[in-house]
Amino acid sequence: MVVAVAGCTSDNGDSSPSATSTSSPSATSTAITIEGLVGADGATISVDRAKKLPDILDACLPASGQISVDDFRSDCLMPYINGLWVSSEGLLRPHAQLAEAAKDWLVKKPEDGKWPIYYPANGKAARQDLTKQLADNSGLKSTIRIAELPKKLPKPSADPQSIYNQAGLMYLPNDYVVPGGIFNEQYGWDSFFIIMGLLRSAEWVLENRDSTYWDPAKSQLVQLDDDAAVKLAQELFAIAKGMTDNHAFMIDFYGGLVPNANRIYYLTRSQPPLFAHEANLVYEFAERYPDAAPYQETLAPYLKLDDPPTNYEEWIEREILPAAKKYFDYYTDPKTTTFGAPKNPRVAKSGGRTWYQYSPDGVGPAPEIVNSQVPGNANLYKQYAAYFTQFPKSNPRNRFYDPDSGDPVYGLTQDFYLADRTVRASGYDLSGRYGEVGQYAADFAPVDLNSLLFQMAQDMNTMAETVGQSPSVDKQWLDDLSAGINTDMWVTDAAGPYYSDRLVRKGSTAKQPYLYGTTFAPLWSGVVPDSRWGELTDSVETPEEIKQNQVFYITRNGEIEPDVERATGELKTCKLSDPDNPGSCSGRFTTQSLSESALIADSNFGIPTSLRATGNQWDFSNAWAPVQLFAAQGFREANRGDLADQVDTGWLNAVEIGFASSGTIIEKYSSLNPVQDVQVTSGYSKPQVGFGWTNAVYLEAFLENTQ
Repeated sequence: MVVAVAGCTSDNGDSSPSATSTSSPSATSTAITIEGLVGADGATISVDRAKKLPDILDACLPASGQISVDDFRSDCLMPYINGLWVSSEGLLRPHAQLAEAAKDWLVKKPEDGKWPIYYPANGKAARQDLTKQLADNSGLKSTIRIAELPKKLPKPSADPQSIYNQAGLMYLPNDYVVPGGIFNEQYGWDSFFIIMGLLRSAEWVLENRDSTYWDPAKSQLVQLDDDAAVKLAQELFAIAKGMTDNHAFMIDFYGGLVPNANRIYYLTRSQPPLFAHEANLVYEFAERYPDAAPYQETLAPYLKLDDPPTNYEEWIEREILPAAKKYFDYYTDPKTTTFGAPKNPRVAKSGGRTWYQYSPDGVGPAPEIVNSQVPGNANLYKQYAAYFTQFPKSNPRNRFYDPDSGDPVYGLTQDFYLADRTVRASGYDLSGRYGEVGQYAADFAPVDLNSLLFQMAQDMNTMAETVGQSPSVDKQWLDDLSAGINTDMWVTDAAGPYYSDRLVRKGSTAKQPYLYGTTFAPLWSGVVPDSRWGELTDSVETPEEIKQNQVFYITRNGEIEPDVERATGELKTCKLSDPDNPGSCSGRFTTQSLSESALIADSNFGIPTSLRATGNQWDFSNAWAPVQLFAAQGFREANRGDLADQVDTGWLNAVEIGFASSGTIIEKYSSLNPVQDVQVTSGYSKPQVGFGWTNAVYLEAFLENTQ
């Protein structure tokens, strides 16, 4: 039986809750102190009941004057996350409402006023499904249209009429969870973390069958019992498996890759390859909790298999492993090409070794930028062109910007757009590690991609062993890549030693990227030899002066106002004057001094992505979920549980302090102070609420520290 727990159902309005730092509950006893949760100022966090609270905090906080941080986690954070996964009012996009989810919150609406949904060529089952959805909801016919993709996908081009430059959702057969905020689709690497989080939530519910979950539609906590807990766990698991199947569907029908997300303009690029790992997580959960994981087949109607799978071993053998091999070849096989390319652009030779790059297939500017309806994004390429005009030394031989031969709108070249798309494919968009505007990104083989492919090969071999097949990837390939990562991606400089990217483009003037959060990827993938663990951990724990690359701002009249690095180490940041246009700045600056820091420190609220403050969202001081997961899990594998716990604690506290302040979970936090506004000049300046991978890595850290 499921019963609602009495709680607030009032409207949140526009007011914000208040989380304050105090050493004791307020004299009026309206402050709820969270014992054991300490803010950046060293004082215990408390929540003021005298101010209007979000419904979740109003419902989960006790009437007494305090709550332990452990109870805050289990009574507030866990119910909130678990409820968001399974509600269409939260992060779930049910398949039955796929047509309604076609609206894109990133780009402008098509001129005909209808959002397209594309389905695969000869996809009879998909077409029938979509036709029925429109028939069942006649109101959608005026806003949605369905379209079949050509059997042979066209070669990418900069033609505005190309399908790759249009809006449009790509059909998927199953429910999926979106990241949150403006991101209303199933993403590539976000979904790996979300799938992990769904499985962790299911595990928590099964182990805590008298717990509660938050129902965002009704704004109340719901009490579970034994039967309801199993049912909820089954639902969480089914979504996780369905999302994995969605990725397999993408690989099979959308070009042999997991696209950046299921939008047509993302079809020419992928993201960090984590498909095989997520599939193994699904399989392992089904093995541990068979009662919560009855087998459900979702791909057979589309694959037209003569003998559809009836259990998880057959699922791996007939659907998942074949898709994983295709996706692996997308990155690693020199003979595997996409969209009519003469060779695989993701395979590079350098220094007698084979390396792998993101190198997407698209041409020209990214459609989600030029067609953006998000304030700030639409100005980005204009800002970059202005940068190259102001700093011509960053544009050797007009490689990235040429008003005579570049694109007719911005003057930026295809070399620049390749780099820009590469950064977006990497998932770490945007940062300054590949040049001030990322212009050298395509010149490198990234350490994270090569490490993830090493892990993918191991995951595929695990699958092959599960189903009694010979290894999918031979040992020599693994040995060669491991040797390359440990030899040519091991950098020793003033901040080192650490793992970083390998320059593979001949004649490039790019500088070696600075110490970055991707240094943990080899540790997570098991590439790092035991003898090197100590050196790597010493580097990431050593304080380094926080440096600032050139930060530049463009005013509303199009003039560039550069802010050049100072020898004093002072960081200048832009004072945003127009909240509706965060990509522009007023020219008013504030100055703050930053002390020495390290990637991992007791004072950090999560690992900062780098120690370079560039104004980009994937740099100092911002902490993101993927970096935390790769580091914490890597340290555990390296028998450094102390460092893993330190990373987990910093991330747990960042999310908890932010949640106490706002009643929401967001995509990134300042590692200096999680309630401090994350101000960026390149990226999404307003915090996106949800948030899929933040929730997932929080769950992972919480459960690892309570087992």
